Amino acid sequence: MRTDPWPCHAWSEEALVAYLDGDLAPGPRALVATHVRTCAVCQQHLATSRDLARVLQERTPLMDDPVARRAIVARVRQEHDGET
Repeated sequence: MRTDPWPCHAWSEEALVAYLDGDLAPGPRALVATHVRTCAVCQQHLATSRDLARVLQERTPLMDDPVARRAIVARVRQEHDGET
């Protein structure tokens, strides 16, 4: 399990997932987009999340449930972080 705090103090992981899923209103979405252009931590998080989403989509093409996707991504991260 990950014990280090989220390294970006501007936006939470949940906000980035909402950004990636298109669940943010236009104002917050623009703020996150501006931040991501200059934050390597958030850029990496979004790249990893996009890769995970792509793999999940390829493996389960009929599943397009953002809530289920977030739960799966969280579980994969939790299991991955527990191995280190």
